[in-house]
Amino acid sequence: MGSLLRLSALLAALLAAGAAHAEERALMFATTNAPATRLNIQFLHPWTEAINQDGKGVIQIDVRDGTAIASVANYYDRVTTGVVQISWGLLSTVAGKFQRADVATLPFMAKSAADGSQALWRLYKAGVLGNEFADLHPLMIIALTPSGIHMSHPLKSLDNLGGAKLVVASKVNAEAITLPGGAPLSIQLSEMYEAIQRGTADGATVAWTSFDPFKLAEVTSYHVDTRLGTSTAMMFMTKAVWDSLSPEAQKVLDKHSGEAQSRAFGAWWDGERKVGKDTTIARGDKRTIVELTPEQTAAWQKKLEPLNDNWVKATPDGAKVLEAFKAELAKIEAEH
Repeated sequence: MGSLLRLSALLAALLAAGAAHAEERALMFATTNAPATRLNIQFLHPWTEAINQDGKGVIQIDVRDGTAIASVANYYDRVTTGVVQISWGLLSTVAGKFQRADVATLPFMAKSAADGSQALWRLYKAGVLGNEFADLHPLMIIALTPSGIHMSHPLKSLDNLGGAKLVVASKVNAEAITLPGGAPLSIQLSEMYEAIQRGTADGATVAWTSFDPFKLAEVTSYHVDTRLGTSTAMMFMTKAVWDSLSPEAQKVLDKHSGEAQSRAFGAWWDGERKVGKDTTIARGDKRTIVELTPEQTAAWQKKLEPLNDNWVKATPDGAKVLEAFKAELAKIEAEH
């Protein structure tokens, strides 16, 4: 009789273990990057490894690198149509959907990507961004590092860009250099090296994070290190996929997402900004780095006020969103 009970208990334990294993959920994550990119190695892969470690028997992330399954251009559609369950990418790729979240792209906002990302997440959680994420479950929301001006020759004056032809990475960048007298060029970032080298462009309005991948230090020598707008991004899944997960799986993902993780992703970008700038300076060639004085920054901000005004007018609840974002940034800067 005792042997029968022990056998029954063993069978029950095996069945329970099998059931637990069967409940483990696999989610496919498309990084959209080549496997060996710094972003993958330093942030995205460690992030998924941490989830897989904590989620054994509950949830596992199946990482897919490269562009075969999803790219920076179609990452949103790949997630919303169920080809993959998780991905990340720029909000600007989805035209017209994330108008309120674009507040973080305006010039002279966050002093760091970490602060901007944390503030943007807080706006999302507070409902300030309206229904822009209604069908989605963001894991992180990120404001990237700001754009400066990088040219092949010096500006005659910092008071006016004097018609300088600059490759821009976004609509905000284009407006930000037009107001102080620059001429934006809509050229693919992959082609800006050649455009600057040939003289078709005088330079580019991009972040220091663009220097390593696009070899910009080779064709630029004059840099105005300022904050002429940035881009926003998200790591996300659909709300439907989130709702289909077990409470245990949701708990694991919650541990590795949210405000703190958004700030961490932003901080990684801040690190890349420093690497890009420091590596450029360390080349040792003749180079000018211009850091705007507080007075010069105030003058540039004054010139760019119409950009903010136009954004407020064109955005639902624009004034409320802008005020809330500035307020959160002030709180975060005080905290740190």
